[in-house]
Amino acid sequence: MTRYTQDAGQGEQGRWFGGGFFEMTSQWMLWHVNPYWVRDELYHWDAYRRTQHKAFLNWENVYHSPYVLEWWSQNHGLDIIGDIYKTASNPEDAADAFIRLTNMSAEQFNDDLFEANRHTVFLDFKHAFAQTRPYAGNWPQLDAAGAPEAGGFDVRRMPTPRRGERIDVVFQGKAEGDDTSCAMASWPCCKMVHAVTAQYIIRFGHACATKPPRTRTCASSTS
Repeated sequence: MTRYTQDAGQGEQGRWFGGGFFEMTSQWMLWHVNPYWVRDELYHWDAYRRTQHKAFLNWENVYHSPYVLEWWSQNHGLDIIGDIYKTASNPEDAADAFIRLTNMSAEQFNDDLFEANRHTVFLDFKHAFAQTRPYAGNWPQLDAAGAPEAGGFDVRRMPTPRRGERIDVVFQGKAEGDDTSCAMASWPCCKMVHAVTAQYIIRFGHACATKPPRTRTCASSTS
């Protein structure tokens, strides 16, 4: 799982240990001290929504993105973040340590990371739920250059169907580069999420269990 750090372009210098994870935990702690953090430092939220397609731990969004950590602590207790720091050993990164502590498989970790991203779209966390309602949803539409990297995502809003109307969505996963070891058919990288007021497509950069491509693209069409 150290690939998340490598994909983020941190290389050996940022690999052990903290790198971007230091910044993520700083913002996560600040958010817990101040439940109005999203409002008070709104530029972080705005910046994150332009870079959420980047790989998990990518330097371009670590200053803005405590949301995966919030998902982890919501489900595993606040101590999980401290346990990652206390128990990680070289060459683990934050993802490695989290997987070991929670005894997850690679596939389970990917599914959990997707759930973290899905809850981020609507800021659907137990912590600071009321304080974040003005900022939930309403995501910018990224161009093709914003294809999700490993652990990243983007959002497409779909029209809300009228009663009795059907919307068909076709997903196509695409592994780029020379990586042919990952059978995309067994790693669905796109999932559809239904919200109360609208339908959204969340394209998620699912990582392969072996050697993942740096970027994985999910294309969608509707009829």
